Amino acid sequence: MNPIMLLLAAGLLCETFSFSSMSLPDVDGPLERKTALVWMHPDRERGIVRESAQSLENCSSLEWMGSTVIGSMEQAIVQNDAQGGKPSPHPPGEVTIEILPLRNELRVMIDGKLYKKYKIALGKPQTPTPAGDWKVINKYTHWGSGFGTRWIGLNVPWGIYGIHGTNRPSSIGQDASHGCIRMRNHQVEELFEWVKVGTTVSILGHALGEPHRNPRDLARGDSGADVQLIQSRLRSAGYYEGPCDGKFRASTEQAMKAYEKAHGLPVDGVVNQHDYMAMGLVE
Repeated sequence: MNPIMLLLAAGLLCETFSFSSMSLPDVDGPLERKTALVWMHPDRERGIVRESAQSLENCSSLEWMGSTVIGSMEQAIVQNDAQGGKPSPHPPGEVTIEILPLRNELRVMIDGKLYKKYKIALGKPQTPTPAGDWKVINKYTHWGSGFGTRWIGLNVPWGIYGIHGTNRPSSIGQDASHGCIRMRNHQVEELFEWVKVGTTVSILGHALGEPHRNPRDLARGDSGADVQLIQSRLRSAGYYEGPCDGKFRASTEQAMKAYEKAHGLPVDGVVNQHDYMAMGLVE
């Protein structure tokens, strides 16, 4: 019998099965994030954290075939994604994209239901992929060297971010980029045909990053959702009057120094762990 069929017969489907009856590992880190920006879905991501360790373990036996199994007891779709299998038909209905950083996974949703998923590369901890709900603002073929065969741009206000191909396919499944979402070229070519300008791309997570890691230090020249969060806190406390645009400029540094001086912290204008704690962002 075909080895894939043997696995299906054995019931080794994952991802859409319920794991509520299993004892799942607690993989939360030492720092508990407080809900700062609702649109970043921190609670949704935490639910995914607890399921992902078990589900990925159950799926590991499939990876040698380069296949991803999406299924339920009634239906299973085997996709030979890693090796460039037969393209899926153009999906009917409204297409939206969900990105799960803890799984390094991009999901294509049709009318809110899972249609297809891909392994991806995301940003390094020092250059994170921006959490939030974004929109596609442009699409290009062969956009530039290093971006593979397709570019799908997002409306992130503090920089140029997008979904694109790669000339480094070995990075797929890792946190290896400068913040963009990397896909295998044949897969981004498929996705490129399904999305349009205005398509919603939801990157799950929290502004301060993955829960098992400490937030990164922030200083002048940095940008991101975490910078935007700090600016918002400084503005609420009366130390910052500039735009909350996620760009750490001199005005943010000056506001940070004023906050540190007023709270008896080392005055360096750099956001470190003691600053996060003083602001009530970590415990």
